[in-house]
Amino acid sequence: MKLTRRFHPGLAYLAAAFLFLSSGCSNNPTEPQPTPSVEGSVVKYSQPFVGTTVSLYNDENYTLLDTTITDQSGDYRFYDVPHGRWLVKTVSEVPDEFGYVRYIFSLNPDTPEVVVPTMDVSTHGLSLLEPGEGDSVPTPDPFNLLDFVWSAYQNQIEWNNTRLYSEYDSLIWSSTKNSDTIATFDGVMNEGGSSGSPVQPGTYEWRVKLKFPNSTKAATRKRMVIFQ
Repeated sequence: MKLTRRFHPGLAYLAAAFLFLSSGCSNNPTEPQPTPSVEGSVVKYSQPFVGTTVSLYNDENYTLLDTTITDQSGDYRFYDVPHGRWLVKTVSEVPDEFGYVRYIFSLNPDTPEVVVPTMDVSTHGLSLLEPGEGDSVPTPDPFNLLDFVWSAYQNQIEWNNTRLYSEYDSLIWSSTKNSDTIATFDGVMNEGGSSGSPVQPGTYEWRVKLKFPNSTKAATRKRMVIFQ
């Protein structure tokens, strides 16, 4: 009696599966990583600045959308950022670092992704000199001028200027944008609702703001000055 060997398709499937698994090809292919909407890097004295916080704000109303931390390469990324006008910023209270460095950009259908220029937090020799922290000086006026003095930033800039704030953190005066390291205040405010009015005795704060060739901007930490 002749026996007939029947072919069972299920056994063929199991055999093929076994060969596939045993060949080491069972690993799933690496899934593509999502593309960040915003990415960039932070450096300090040309070295990656690791572990610093970077924040993303809506530039229209300054609401915070997200924060992240720079990785071992000083890089950061934000994902799924909606279209609009945005500000990316890192802040510091360390003496040889800027109070903040920031960059403003827009996302839209034509530009759905942005690589932010490198943000350098190091002050490169810039420091506020006069008036000193908490100094009391005569209230400036056109006949009693006040000089704000700082040391030069030892790298390229497009401009720098002095900015003076009231005790309520409102900008009341800013100097001409140039490469000088001194700005003279005649006591007449030129910013905000009090523009054109004389400054009054009280407590104020000043800082130096800069713009760099890569379009990022930075500012020193504020320093208090008292007008008598």
